[in-house]
Order: sequence, then C-alpha cells, then structure tokens
Amino acid sequence: MSDKHAAEPGISRAEQISGAELKRSYQRPMLVVAILLILALAATIALTIYSNSRITGDFQGSTIILENPSTVLINEILLVAVVALALSTLFGFLISLMKKNQRMEQHLYHLSNYDSVTSLLNRNFFFTYLANWEKTHNVKDVSFGLLFIDLDNFKSVNDKAGHATGDSLLRLIAGFLKAHTDMNTNKDGICGLCARIGGDEFLQIIPDISSPEELDARAHILLHDFNKHQELRPFIDDYDLGLSIGGSLFPSQTEDYNELVKLADIAMYKSKYGGKNNYTLYQESMGEGTADMVLSVRMKPSR
Repeated sequence: MSDKHAAEPGISRAEQISGAELKRSYQRPMLVVAILLILALAATIALTIYSNSRITGDFQGSTIILENPSTVLINEILLVAVVALALSTLFGFLISLMKKNQRMEQHLYHLSNYDSVTSLLNRNFFFTYLANWEKTHNVKDVSFGLLFIDLDNFKSVNDKAGHATGDSLLRLIAGFLKAHTDMNTNKDGICGLCARIGGDEFLQIIPDISSPEELDARAHILLHDFNKHQELRPFIDDYDLGLSIGGSLFPSQTEDYNELVKLADIAMYKSKYGGKNNYTLYQESMGEGTADMVLSVRMKPSR
C-alpha cells in the first residue's frame, strides 16, 4: 500500500476521507479571506503611494516648489503601517472566529458520527458512508462481505454486574472488533470499517471478499479469536458471553446496501436461534418465515 493513501493508525480509511472533507471545508474560506485581505492591503499601499507621489506645490512663474520629500515618505509609511495593522487585526479576528467555529463543528461531527461508549463509528456514519460510496463508485465492480455481530447474553452482564461493567465490556468488544477490521485498504471501492449500531449490535465491512468461503473463513477466525481472548474470557466463563454472527455478500446476494444489512441481520438471528456463539451466511431459504422468527428473538427479555 502506498503511504499516500495509508490511514492514520487506528483510523479507518473511511474516517480519514470524511475527516479530510471536513477540514477542507474550513481551509477554503480561510484561504479566500486571506487573499482578500492581502489584496485590500496591496490596493491601499498602491493608492497611498500614487496619491502622495504626485507633484504638488505652488506654481510661481517658471518655478515649482515641491513639498518636503521626507515628509511625504513618512506620511506614506505611517498610513501603510496603520492600514496594515488594522487589516492584520481584522484577519486575526476572523481566523480566530473560524477556528472556534471549526472546533465546534468537529465536536458536533464527532457526536453525530461516533458512539459515545465505545468510540466506534455509529449507525449514522455507517449508513451515510455507504450512501455516499454508492453515489460515487461503480458498485458493480466492487465486492465485499458484511458481518452483523450481536453479543449473546449481554443483558446478563448488565443485570448482574451493573451497567458500568457492561460499558467496560462493550469497550473491550470494540477494541477486539477494531483489531479484526482491515481499516487500511486503499482500493478504489469500499473501505473496511466497524460500527456499533445498537446496544450490543455491530456491523463490520470486510473488503475484497467475493465468495462465501472467504467470508466464512473470516467469520470463523473472529469466533476463534473471541473465544481465546484473555480479557474476554472471564465474561465468557461467568456469563456465557458469545457472538452470534450473520454474513451477507455484495453484490452477489444484493446490490442494495440496506438490503445487505437486512440479509446479514436475518442470518445473525439464525445463528442466535440455532444455539448462539455461531456464524451463519445468509441463504435465500432463510427468507421464509424469518420476520416472525426475528421478532420473536428481539422481544425476548434476555439474549
């Protein structure tokens, strides 16, 4: 991968692109303001020099009496200095105001695009990114896998150990999933990313996946590493914590990203309904009666 397109450590390519757009949106007006103020200063200097360099005085016969050249020069320097100081003060004020506004925008951007508990990307970022990607790329030339991940028995952790422990567990899960997300892809297509879209539900995009076998392999690695994770092991032993995972493929199963998420959701509930801590790839046969099954599982008081 070229260094030009490499994402910053811990930041997905999708986040890098989105953040760069936000930064550019403020760099442009700041540049315009700087150019306008420089032009205003240059015009003031030019007019000052022009007006004060004209020959002035009284015509007495054939003699022209000129004003003192040193006085004219001092007046020019003082006027230019005053104008330059005024314009630089105005420029500094505008820059300060724009930077303050930029910090506020960045704060609001973070609130609307990142999960407050885990610091993962949230539902808004995930679906906005996919919508923008679909508009700007030839989606038929891109293939990727989607994993819908749900924690098994997470409610038991909250109920028995408290919500503070539940939040700590969510942060552990976020770190685990992020470590298993290919965030540095620079291919002209989909970016690898992981998002928390609900209480204990996560979505993961796996780029450059085109076959069920490839997606199956990635999901099984995820499950294997989860069960061997030392920090997660106490939750697995004490609360029977697990991962129910459903997978779907783009574009072989659907070319609509909303439908893709729905298919992965259906497959995930097949995993949960069939014993939990397992992985299932969506199949067309799952469509029959799935709505009732998903509703039944979602309405259970504990998962």
